[in-house]
Amino acid sequence: MKTTRDGADITAFLKDIEGGVRSEIRSLEEEVSKTVADDIFTKSQEYVPKDTGQLADSGQVVKTDNGYSVQYTDWKAFLVHENHDQALPLDARNGPALHGAEGNAKNYTTPGTGPKYLERAADEVANKSEMVKYVRDALGRFKKRIK
Repeated sequence: MKTTRDGADITAFLKDIEGGVRSEIRSLEEEVSKTVADDIFTKSQEYVPKDTGQLADSGQVVKTDNGYSVQYTDWKAFLVHENHDQALPLDARNGPALHGAEGNAKNYTTPGTGPKYLERAADEVANKSEMVKYVRDALGRFKKRIK
């Protein structure tokens, strides 16, 4: 590399490195977000009720402006997740039980499935040791890319 008196070449070189590192970090952030969302989705499929299969089939990982998220789009996804009786009128479904999700709005036919299927999955994936694994793996990939 040829340098000039004012160091313009060195400055340009350092800016290129900085831009490359930022780009790699953004790419890794997206990869980690996708991996976490995929893992939450996979785990939630173990817990989501299987009565007709329609609710489970409506689950998907979706790219958002901030990364990735897991969504269940069946019309009863929220009611089942919060354990609301689907036979209740809409105003009763939105009552005090909303936050507690208590009671037995439905008897689930597959053992281990039931309400809070997405929340349970997210809690398991987001436990401290799993998050350390995601960060450690991303840092390892980052190290390989900048060599």
